[in-house]
Amino acid sequence: MGKFKQMIIDEETSIQSARRFRAAMAILNADKDLKRKVLPFVDFALEQIDWNDLYDESFSLKELATLVWVKAIWYNQVTTARDPFDVAYVMDCDLQNAVLEALAIRWGLMDSFAEEAA
Repeated sequence: MGKFKQMIIDEETSIQSARRFRAAMAILNADKDLKRKVLPFVDFALEQIDWNDLYDESFSLKELATLVWVKAIWYNQVTTARDPFDVAYVMDCDLQNAVLEALAIRWGLMDSFAEEAA
């Protein structure tokens, strides 16, 4: 593989990683209690979430449902026992809207939505 092609792949990976982190934070910022519980497990410098230790916390059903969505968006697949769509009903409207916003961020559509709204 040529050096230029590798640079393009590395840049795309970096963009996807940044989108993933922004999307997760968009959801977490929508609920102050969830944000308070999860932030100790977020490494802002590396844009990572410590998923292994995170679940040692005590979460409400609404918070667990939200984390199912955050993790699915983070990994671009469902990695939990629960399907995000099956648990979305316990989330409030603010969290459901945050999930929609996060999907737009993750898929690179957020700028498009902002332009259409203007």
